[in-house]
Amino acid sequence: MSADYFTIRCALTASQETRRHLWTLMQPYTLLVNDLLELIPQQPEFSQWRQQGYIPNSKAIKPLHDALKHQPAYAHLPGRFHDSAKRLTSEIYASWLASHRKRLAQIIGKQRWIQAVETELELAKVHLVSLDDIRQNAQNALSKARKKLSQQKPKDDSIHLERELLGILLEMHEATKSPLRKRAINHLLVNKLEVPAQEINLRTLQELLEAKKIEVQRLEVQIQSQLPKGRDPTGQRHLQMLLDTVMLPEETNPDEVDEATVEEQLTQQQQMPLWNELPYPVSYSGSGEFYWKQNSDKISVSFKGLSNYEFVVNCDRRQLPIFKQFVADYQTNRSRSQEEQFSGALFTLRSVQLLWLPDKRLKHRNKLNRKKGKPEYTDPWDTHRLYLHCSIDRRALTAEGTEQIQHEEQTAVQQIVSKAIELQNTSNLSPDQSRNLKRKQTQLQRLQNNSPPPRPSQSTYQGNPQLVMGISFSRHEPVTVAVADVSLDQVLETYNTRALLRQGPQKKLWRNGKLKIVSKDDAERYHPNKGQLNTRQPGSETKAKPYRLVNRVQQQYQQDRRLRAKAQQQDRCFHKSSVSKSASNLSLYLNRLIAAKLVELACDRQVATIVVPKLEGIRESVESDIQASATRKYPNDKNRQKQYRKEYRASFHAWPYQELAACIQACARKHGLKVVIAKQLSSVSLVEKSAKMALSQRQVEAA
Repeated sequence: MSADYFTIRCALTASQETRRHLWTLMQPYTLLVNDLLELIPQQPEFSQWRQQGYIPNSKAIKPLHDALKHQPAYAHLPGRFHDSAKRLTSEIYASWLASHRKRLAQIIGKQRWIQAVETELELAKVHLVSLDDIRQNAQNALSKARKKLSQQKPKDDSIHLERELLGILLEMHEATKSPLRKRAINHLLVNKLEVPAQEINLRTLQELLEAKKIEVQRLEVQIQSQLPKGRDPTGQRHLQMLLDTVMLPEETNPDEVDEATVEEQLTQQQQMPLWNELPYPVSYSGSGEFYWKQNSDKISVSFKGLSNYEFVVNCDRRQLPIFKQFVADYQTNRSRSQEEQFSGALFTLRSVQLLWLPDKRLKHRNKLNRKKGKPEYTDPWDTHRLYLHCSIDRRALTAEGTEQIQHEEQTAVQQIVSKAIELQNTSNLSPDQSRNLKRKQTQLQRLQNNSPPPRPSQSTYQGNPQLVMGISFSRHEPVTVAVADVSLDQVLETYNTRALLRQGPQKKLWRNGKLKIVSKDDAERYHPNKGQLNTRQPGSETKAKPYRLVNRVQQQYQQDRRLRAKAQQQDRCFHKSSVSKSASNLSLYLNRLIAAKLVELACDRQVATIVVPKLEGIRESVESDIQASATRKYPNDKNRQKQYRKEYRASFHAWPYQELAACIQACARKHGLKVVIAKQLSSVSLVEKSAKMALSQRQVEAA
C-alpha cells in the first residue's frame, strides 16, 4: 500500500437478523478461502513460484476458483464474496512467497559474508601487514565499489544502497586472490562498510562469526515454516485433528499401550496448531461497491451483494468528517448524470474490509442479562462485533491533494490510451482490448472535465531539502534526535527524549470550569472535562510535564515483569494485569506524543526529511547475539544459558519501538514530511547514532 494511504476503523450496528445472515455467509466464504489456500501448493508451477517469490500471473487463481464456486456449499455466496476470496488468497500467498524469498536471500548473503570473513582468521596468522596498508587498500576498495554502484543503480534509499554496496564488496572478495586485498575487504565487512582507525580483535571477530552462524541457523529453521493454514470458523478442523491425534491404530490393543506411545501422543497434542476461529474479512474495492446514506445524525452503509441489509456507522467524532466526506462523494456522484460523474480515482474512500472481532464487553453484557433474568448471549453473531476498516488516500482530503491525484491519474491514463491508439492504427485490437480502450477513454474524459465535491484547502509543507532529522532508538533512551545540514555535513542540534518532550510552550490545564487558554494557537475553549472535575482550587493551574511519563512507563513494565516472574515461580498461569494494560495504553499515548513533538520540531526547523531506524530483522540479530553470549558465558550449562537469555531478553524488549516508529511515520506523512528508513549503527553513542542517521542521506543524494 502506498505511503499516502491510511486506515480508519469504525464499528457497525445492525439488527440481529442482519448480523446472523452475514455470519452464516462468512463461514462458507472462509471455507472457500481455505480450499483455495490448499489448492495452490498442489499446482506444478508452485516450486517455480517459490523460487521467484511471487505468482507471476495474477489470473492463476481463477481456474482454481472456477472449479469450486459451483459446489453446493459455495454456490449461494454473493459474487462480491467470490471476488474477495480470490483477492484475499492472492494477497496471502503473495506475502508468504515474498517472505520466503527474502529469508532465502538473507541466508545466502549471510553465508557469503561468513565465508569471506572466516578467511581473516587464517590470513591474520600467516599474512602480516601493517594496519595503514589495510586501511589504504580498504579505502580504495570502498571507492571502487561506490563508483561501480553509481553506474549500476539509480538514486535509492540508504538501506538498498548499503545492501547493493555489500554485494559488490563480496563479489570483489570472491574474485581477488591478493591476501592484502582480501584483508582490506574483510576490514570493511567486519566494520559495517567503514574504515576505522583500529583493527578488530580476533577474539571479537570469532564472537561475531558465532553470532552470525546462529542467525543463519535460525533463518534456516524459519524458512521451513508451514504453508498458510487458513482458519477454522466451524471448529471442525481442530476437532478432527484432535481425534486423529488421540486415536490409536485399529490393530493396537488398548491394554498393551506403553508409556512411550502415550508420551508421543501428548507431544503431538502440544504441537497441534492453534486455529483462528474468526471468519476471514470480506474486502470491497472500487467506488461502486458500497452505498452511503445519512439520516439526521446517523450514517449508514450497504454493500453490493448485501444491498438489502443496512449497517449503521459508529465512529469517533474525529473520524466523523471523513465519513461525511464519503457520503458527500457518493451522493454527489449519484445525483449527476452519466456524463457529469467524476472518476472513481477521485473518491476519498479507496477500499473497505468487513470483519468480525470478539466483543470486549461481552462479560458485562451477560452480567446485566443475568441480573435482569434474561438469557446470556451465546450465538457468535451476538458474542462478536462487526467492524469496517476503510482505506483512505490522505491527499484526497484536501483540494490541493485532489488536484495532484487528478493530474497523476490523467497522465497515467493518457499514456495507456495513446499506446492503445497506436496499436489500433497498426493492427486490429481484440474485443477485450477494444473494451478496455473505451473504458479508459471514458475515464480520461471524466478526469479532464468533471471534478469531485469541493474539499478544504490546506497549504503544502515545503521544507529545506538540505535539512534532515535523524532518529535513533536505544534500550537506555526511547528516542534521540539530531538535526543536520547534509550540504555542510554538520549536525546543528541534538535532543534526547526529555529535552524533546520539553520543547514548545507548556500547556496550562485549568480544572475550575472557566474559559482558559489550553491550546497552542491561543484559542480559548473549555478543558475536555467540561469543568466537571474540580480537583484544584479555583485559579490554580498545572503545567504538563510529559517527560515524567517515560519513567512511569518503565516502572510499570518492571512491575509487570516481577508479577510474571512471581507467577512462574508459583507454577501458575500469568494473566495480564491492570498494570500491564495501563502501561500499554500509557506507552501508546507517549509514543504519539513523542511523534507529535518530533514533527513539530521538524516543522519549526524547516526539515524536509526524517530518517527513521530500520527495525526489520533486529529481533533475529539481537536473539543471535544473546544466544552466542550465553554460550560463551556458560558453555556447559543449558539451564544457566536459558536463564541468561530470558533475563537479557526481558531487559531488551522494554519499549514498543515498532509502535513508536509507526507513530512517527504516520504523523510525519500527515504533515507532508518525507520519511526514509535507514539502518541504525550499533557501535557508537546515542547522539552519534542519530547524527549518522541524518548524515546518511548525503550518501543517498550522492548516489
